[in-house]
Amino acid sequence: MQGLGYDTLLKKLLEKSALTHLKGQISLHHLRHSIASHLLENGVKMTYVRDFLGHSCLNTTQVYTHIHQRQLHQLK
Repeated sequence: MQGLGYDTLLKKLLEKSALTHLKGQISLHHLRHSIASHLLENGVKMTYVRDFLGHSCLNTTQVYTHIHQRQLHQLK
């Protein structure tokens, strides 16, 4: 699979998996931010997640995560 972009690679992996019913519903964008949310929910500091996502502003990281505001304040 040399020379394939990450999006194409992900699509090919989904086609070969038992997750074919999710085709078109999973993207690298979804995976990236799901990972960030799980990291935060499991106690990883917001600054580390910000760096993981490549954001320069902590507020941007907060917008792209899917956890409750109450949890965000606890993790800072």
